[in-house]
Amino acid sequence: MATHKGATPYLDLVHNCVQDDTLIAADLFAGGGGFSQALKQACDKRNINFKLIALNHWERAIQTHNINLPKHIADEADLYAFDPSTAPIPRLDLLLASP
Repeated sequence: MATHKGATPYLDLVHNCVQDDTLIAADLFAGGGGFSQALKQACDKRNINFKLIALNHWERAIQTHNINLPKHIADEADLYAFDPSTAPIPRLDLLLASP
């Protein structure tokens, strides 16, 4: 797979966010999982364990996300009313929020 010339800073960012050999990320407005998939690929390239919670307001997007990244948590939620303290994760290393 070819690596985009500008990908190195993103990979370094991912590497610098890791605690305890695992990166825990949340993807808000996750859609079908494009941004999540890019993060997964960056983690794979650096041999970093990766756990993700993905949220989106549209059921179809979450269904697609679950097909694309079946080993991660994806749930439908109204992100304008979402309380982050209720998220089932012990900590958050990286937040992806791209509507």
